[in-house]
Amino acid sequence: MNHSILRSGSITALWVFLKSVGPIGWLKASIYSLLLAVAYRSALEQLVLGDWQSEDWSYCQIVPLIALYLAWNKRNEFASAKTAFVWYGLIPLGLGVILSWAGELAGAYTFLYLSLWLLLIGLLWTQFGFHKTATLWFPLIVLLAAFPVPSVLSLKASVLLKLISSQLGVFMLRVVGVSAFREGNVIDLGFTQLQVADACSGLRYVFPLMLIALLLAYWFKAHIWKRLVLLLSSIPLAVAVNGLRIALTGILWGWFGESIAEGFFHGLAGWLIFMLTIPWLLIEMYVLRLLPPKQREKAGIAIEEGPSHPDVDFECRKAPRTGKPGSRLAPVALFVLPVLFVLIAALPSRVAGLHQELPTRTRLELFPLNIAGATGSHQILEKIYLDKLALSDYAVINYRDPQDREVNLYIAYYESQLKGKGLHLPDSCLPGEGWFLEETGTRNIALAGGKTLTVNRILMEKMGVRELTYYWFPQRGRSLSSDWQLRLFNFWDAVTKGRSDGALLRLITPIYGPETVEAAENRLQDFARHVAPLLKDYIPD
Repeated sequence: MNHSILRSGSITALWVFLKSVGPIGWLKASIYSLLLAVAYRSALEQLVLGDWQSEDWSYCQIVPLIALYLAWNKRNEFASAKTAFVWYGLIPLGLGVILSWAGELAGAYTFLYLSLWLLLIGLLWTQFGFHKTATLWFPLIVLLAAFPVPSVLSLKASVLLKLISSQLGVFMLRVVGVSAFREGNVIDLGFTQLQVADACSGLRYVFPLMLIALLLAYWFKAHIWKRLVLLLSSIPLAVAVNGLRIALTGILWGWFGESIAEGFFHGLAGWLIFMLTIPWLLIEMYVLRLLPPKQREKAGIAIEEGPSHPDVDFECRKAPRTGKPGSRLAPVALFVLPVLFVLIAALPSRVAGLHQELPTRTRLELFPLNIAGATGSHQILEKIYLDKLALSDYAVINYRDPQDREVNLYIAYYESQLKGKGLHLPDSCLPGEGWFLEETGTRNIALAGGKTLTVNRILMEKMGVRELTYYWFPQRGRSLSSDWQLRLFNFWDAVTKGRSDGALLRLITPIYGPETVEAAENRLQDFARHVAPLLKDYIPD
C-alpha cells in the first residue's frame, strides 16, 4: 500500500476530527484543561512525581497514552454521534466536587484521583452529551488504571501474594529436586535463605497483566463469558509466573550466588518471565475461540482503526448542537457552571486554617517502664523497619514480672494516617513472618469507671512456640478495634477536625510450657487495664 496515501489519509482524518469539535470547542477544552491542572496540581504532582516513580506503579505512566490511542480509534463514532448540551453532566461534576473536598480535607489522594476522573466525565457529558461521551466509555475505564490502588488494599494484596508466591516457589523447587523449606515468606534452601520481600510479592505483575488482559478482552470479538475468563485468568497467571520466578532464583543461586537475586539480574529475570504471559494469553484466546458459542465470533483480535484514504467519507460531519427546548441560555450556562464546579473543587486547597494543629503530647520514649509490677526495657527497631513503617513515634518495650513472665508492648504513632500513610495491621503482617493464626476474634476488657475496652485477639503458633496477641487502635479519644472503623473515623475526623493522627497498640505474651491459654489471657487483660489509662498523655484525644 502506498505510504503517501496512508499519511494523507491520517492527516485528513485528523483535520476532519479537529473540525468536528470546532474552534469554540477547542477553546473550551483549553480553558477546562488549564483549570483542572491548577485545581489538581498537588494531586497531579503526587501522581507523576510520587506514585508513578514507584516500581509497583511505574506501568501507570503509559496508561494515559493507551487511553488516548483508544479514544482516537473512536473518533469516527464520536464525531458522528449526536451532540447536545445536557444538564445530567452536572451529576458527575457534583460528585467530583464532593470527592475533591473530601480528598483535600482528609488528605486522601485516592479521592482526589477519582474526583479528577469524575470531573473529566462530567465535562465531556455537559459539553457533548450522552451519546458522544458513551462512545468513549472504554478509554475512560482504562484511564482509571493510571491511578494506583489504595494503599490499604495493595498492602493486604501484597501480603497474600507473598504467601502464595512463596508456597508456589517451594513447590516448584521440590518438583525439580531442590530441597526447600518455607517459614512464612522465608525459603530455606539449606545453603542459604531467600526472603520473599514486598518487591517479590507479584503485585507489580498482577495489575499490568490485568490491564493487558483487559485490552485483549476488549479487542477479542467473542462471547462475553470468554472475555471474562480471559480477564480473570490473568490473576492466577501472574501469581504462577511470580512463583516460577522465585523458584528459578533459588535454582540459579547455587551457580551465581547472591547477585542473581538483586540488581540487574533480578529485574531482568522478572521481565523475561513476565513477557511469557502474553503468548499464554494469546494461546488462551485461541482455545476459547474454539469453544461454543461460536456464532458471529471473529478469529483473533480485531483492532478498530480509522480510514486511511482521503477519499473515504467516515461520517465526521459536525452534528448540530441542541440544548433543552426553549432554553437559549443552555450553551452559556453549561459552559459557566462546569467552570464554577472546578473552581469550587479547588477551593479547599486554597483556604487557610482548615487543618488544625496537633495537640501537645509526650514522646513515647518516656512511656513508663514499671507497669502492673513488671519492669520494662526499651528495644530499638532496625532502620529497615523504620523506613518501611514511616512512623512518627514509637515504643517497643519488653516487660517482665517477678515470675519472669514477659509481655511485649508495641505502640506505633502516626501524625497522619492518610496520603499513603497508615498502620500495618498485625493480622496482615504476622502470617508473613511465619506465624500460623490458630484463633482470631475480639475480647471485651472491663476498665475502671464502668468502661469497656474492645481488643482484637490472636492466638498464634510458629514452630512449636505459641503466643497470645491483643491489639487495638487508640484514635483521637476513641479506642477502635476494626479496620473499617479506623478508616471511617480517620476520614470523618480529618474532615471535621482536620486531624488523622492515631496509633496502634499491640501486646504479646508467650504461653509458657504447661501454662494454659486462660493464664496468658488473664496476664494480657490485667496489663491492658493498666496501660489504657496511661495513653492519654502520649496519644492525644
